[in-house]
Amino acid sequence: MHEFRYYAVWDEALAIVRDVAEKHALKLTPEIPQLPEPRIKTYERFVPEVAEKLAKFPMLLLSGDFTTHPLEFRRREAGTAAGTYYVNTMRGGPVLIWALPGVNTTGRPTLAPGSISYIEHVFDPVTGKPAPASASLKEAFKKVVATIKQHVLKVAITRNQKVWVGKKSKELLEEKQVFIDV
Repeated sequence: MHEFRYYAVWDEALAIVRDVAEKHALKLTPEIPQLPEPRIKTYERFVPEVAEKLAKFPMLLLSGDFTTHPLEFRRREAGTAAGTYYVNTMRGGPVLIWALPGVNTTGRPTLAPGSISYIEHVFDPVTGKPAPASASLKEAFKKVVATIKQHVLKVAITRNQKVWVGKKSKELLEEKQVFIDV
């Protein structure tokens, strides 16, 4: 899996999603971990309903020209969520997978990382075999990362470690209002 990690407070995270949605022709699918049916709503642009869904579960799937197959779903057969469905990102798509960052408020306020990623080999639903990531998926990933980097700065956390942090989050770190545990 290819991944870009960064830290940001929630309002920054939503601003970044909004900017990515405005700059790139990508469809937004807020992920819902337990679906009653094998379907999920996808949005053509960032709207308040997307933000509401992300507040409940901060995972977003991005699809675009690189997406050659519809999303696939799996049904849970056992456990407390038996009978529900979830998006199987290992099949269909492919999609960019976005875990939004935020602040863990248990104990001292700590920035939790977010990431944008893609899976290197997704099973093609037609052939049933793994297919390598396409050039268009890799290019979309690079463009989204470039847009995210317009909102973040590289910050030294330790003498030997630097991380990408939202501009507002950097100010909060400097004021010791939030922390990063690495």
